[in-house]
Amino acid sequence: MDSTFDSGTTQTSKLFSKLAVLVQRCCGLTRRKRGALDEKNEHSDTSSEILEPQPTPDNNKDPKDVEGDNVLVASLEITQDSSDDSPVHSSVGEAVASSVTSSATSSNASSDTSSEDEADREICDETLLRKDWEPLLALPDSVFFKTISHEFFACRDLTENDYRMVSKHKGGFNHVRIVEILKGPNSGKWAIKVPSSGTSKFWCEKDAQLLRSEVDTMAHISKYTRCRIPQVAGWSDSLDNTLGAPYILMTAIEGVPADLIFYDIDDEGELDYENADCPSPALQNIRLRFLESLANMMGSLWLLDYHQTGMVTFDRSDELLEIPKIIPVIRQKYQADLAELDPEDLKTEKAFEELPVVSTSKDFFGRELGEDWDFLPPTTSSNRIHNGMRKVFDAVIGCAPFSPAEDPERSETFVLRHHDLDFQNILCNPYTGEVTGIIDWQGVRAVPRCIGYPAAPAFLLCDWFSDYDIDVDAHMPWYLDFYRSAYAKVMNAQNGCGKYTMKSHIYATVLGLLYGSNKCQPSVGDFVKKVVREISGFRHLDEKDVLDRLGSDDPVFQQYLEAELPKVLSA
Repeated sequence: MDSTFDSGTTQTSKLFSKLAVLVQRCCGLTRRKRGALDEKNEHSDTSSEILEPQPTPDNNKDPKDVEGDNVLVASLEITQDSSDDSPVHSSVGEAVASSVTSSATSSNASSDTSSEDEADREICDETLLRKDWEPLLALPDSVFFKTISHEFFACRDLTENDYRMVSKHKGGFNHVRIVEILKGPNSGKWAIKVPSSGTSKFWCEKDAQLLRSEVDTMAHISKYTRCRIPQVAGWSDSLDNTLGAPYILMTAIEGVPADLIFYDIDDEGELDYENADCPSPALQNIRLRFLESLANMMGSLWLLDYHQTGMVTFDRSDELLEIPKIIPVIRQKYQADLAELDPEDLKTEKAFEELPVVSTSKDFFGRELGEDWDFLPPTTSSNRIHNGMRKVFDAVIGCAPFSPAEDPERSETFVLRHHDLDFQNILCNPYTGEVTGIIDWQGVRAVPRCIGYPAAPAFLLCDWFSDYDIDVDAHMPWYLDFYRSAYAKVMNAQNGCGKYTMKSHIYATVLGLLYGSNKCQPSVGDFVKKVVREISGFRHLDEKDVLDRLGSDDPVFQQYLEAELPKVLSA
């Protein structure tokens, strides 16, 4: 058999297997990988459920003739670069479409067996999280078509037959419809994203501010950087519109989620996490090409900097986006806090908290840990260990980059941070690994440089998280270091900020301890132990003895900590 044909067939077979994994994942049928950091933030749209693959306007057309790209996740389409000689068979798309239909049926059948208690708890949790899915999911296709017609002048004479509802997606905190315009200057696929709180039951001005900031920041990124993101074509921050709900209309990005190119397929037809650290040379090349592409893209955000931390917005009169305004970060409270509110308060500012605008990293990281970490009388060993842990953490916050030396001639500037730069939000060419776009910019904000765009992507940060487990997570720490180093090399070549990349797993853990994390349940104790192990002179001592001495104000231990800690943390 011709080796070229055989190689192409193998590659296509692997792609088909990965598409099947994607379809099953969207239907909730695959096992989740904790090593890929699936624990989701309450403010990010990290899960995506395909609700219904849609047929073409020709109702007489056989379902198997529907293009396979209409059943993938929101804002993506499988394509092959014209320069790639690898064969692509039309049967791939047809089979994927068939898999979605059967998988969705299986998923619905299995969900019927869940207990009433679990269903009641889910409904309760959804309400507490200010999600009002039912009316949003019930919106007819026609109102989405009309919304597009309202946004695009050239579409105002189109009929419903000039549109195709490609797919519907229920994400973590957004409902997304992918619509294809079949003719005219705006023909192509478009995504309409509607917040899950976007009904009269919950929507308030704080929600509107969040949406405006997301739109403004995406526009700022698109105008001044090379970062490939969806292009916003229209939006509304109120219920008073054709759709009857707030929305963002944007281009649909082509590509597959990055984990489909980062991992191979195992014998069970799922992504092979067990052998993640033993990639073939071909897979390793794809991984490195992917990281290079991502670093180049994120690195272009160096062109945007701000004089304060917070959310970015612009006056509506500033059409050229020349004068960014920084406002306090608005974030929805966590479920435990929302549960304490009266139901009517879920539609008010009481459901949110604000993080103040600050002008220095020292102020940003100077956030109090809380009264649980107040110093205790050093009368017992447990109290002294407690105090020692607090002293180590305070010393960390007192070091650069968390408290950089002040420059009297130059004020500190801040950069953008993608709130969830993980596999599912990075879309790639399935053949080359090149990044085709980055989605889900909800929650983007200006932050200190060490935790901003130079940081490694989330899937390379887990080894300092308190729940990191070598028996569960995909990669060993030294392999994570290797990939961070590859990412840092590219980042550093652009603007010198790669120095933050190599320590970004440490910086991300500190951020999680102070402000909450979307990837782990951070533990101060676990973090402090890791810091102590990194200090060469402490490494051979019992951690409890070190913390006991620090907690009893031993000057020898205190001075050594202050001298050595910058070596652990400095970029």
